[in-house]
Amino acid sequence: MFPKREEIAIGVGFTNVPTEKFKVNRIDVRFTVPLKKETAAENALIFPVAFRATEKYPGTKQIRIASEELYGTSVYCDVSKRGDAQIISVGVSFLSDKYSYDGTYILDGALSLLGEVMMHPLKNGEAFISEYVESEKQKLIDEEMARINDKRRYAQTRMCEEMFEGDPFSVSENGDIESIKAVTPESLYAAYRRIVEGAKAEIVSVGDMDAAAVRAFFIGMFGAVPRGECEDVLTEVKKAPRKKVKYVYEHQNVTQGKLSLGFYTGIGGDDERETALSVMNSVFGAGTTSKLFMNVREKLSLCYYCSSGINTQKGYMAVNSGILFENEKKAVDEILAQLDAIADGEITDFELDSAKNGLCDRYRSIFDKASSISSYVYGETVSGKLEMPEEKIKKIRAVTKEDVMEVAKGIKLDTYYFLCGKESENE
Repeated sequence: MFPKREEIAIGVGFTNVPTEKFKVNRIDVRFTVPLKKETAAENALIFPVAFRATEKYPGTKQIRIASEELYGTSVYCDVSKRGDAQIISVGVSFLSDKYSYDGTYILDGALSLLGEVMMHPLKNGEAFISEYVESEKQKLIDEEMARINDKRRYAQTRMCEEMFEGDPFSVSENGDIESIKAVTPESLYAAYRRIVEGAKAEIVSVGDMDAAAVRAFFIGMFGAVPRGECEDVLTEVKKAPRKKVKYVYEHQNVTQGKLSLGFYTGIGGDDERETALSVMNSVFGAGTTSKLFMNVREKLSLCYYCSSGINTQKGYMAVNSGILFENEKKAVDEILAQLDAIADGEITDFELDSAKNGLCDRYRSIFDKASSISSYVYGETVSGKLEMPEEKIKKIRAVTKEDVMEVAKGIKLDTYYFLCGKESENE
């Protein structure tokens, strides 16, 4: 049975997953807001700045000492995107109380530390501390520059920007460099208030802890702020492929071409064909037994890497490959030929079984880590599916070759992005 979720405050859900499998417990709080170019950078900076100093711990040194006194308790933050939503995450991991050799009530201390960095960040009036804001802005700019310099990742990002031009999904979860530079201590504190007072939040606790105490803590924490009605973030699945493929060639000083192809699938997370699409993707390009790996990379040596991945929030599939510039046409032709082969039923029992086994193993491994359990429960909760991994595995086993063929027939090339180092003959 899927873990029970409770609404403990306006727009705040709480789910506890009890398990004695791990020595370290984990509590994650994920805020969900619309992904917008105007606010993405501010939202990404909120908790990195808040975690620098608090009213009780006026510096990172004091926060670190408090963490060490709680058996190495760790507070952390992150930002990501899920469909048209920006996810702002904060959390704490801490040793289970039964492993405390001196009787320290670690849960209480861990919750207090998390509450301190979340709700009592150091500020100057209605602004964050300028020094900390500028420092974290530079770190985020450096992170964005690193993303640009990682050409494999850069090509994937650029393809999505082109495929979803004008769509919220084209926005980076970190915002762009100009937006980061424009953030001020005042605007960042205002963004912080908007998040803690008005963003929907999901709390997931995983481990061996007093769930009632955790629940009561967050009821008190969110009850202390003026929570108003929270905005729902709706993600729109891509409705149809372009009538004409969008070709984008970008020239940089690179020695290896980065090819990223965006395919329309039209299959969202609430589509009954989602499982068949997952199996099809595994047959096609996810893993070492896939057609892209075995044929494009190994048999024909047309690329350094070649794989596919699906996104059911937005209804697309991406194929990413590193190739020699002169192999562009051959590689693309073969990638498309492998997709056509699946649609035509050229799928061996070995390929289908390997694809299913890989997916099933992935679901079985969810319970190997507290972090993966938390992510899985959160994903199922916000999507409204509420299925345990065992149910997913049953669905995977039930997928037929014909199901995979049918899904493949509906996949169409939408966006063609090639990062190259010189003028291409095919451009």
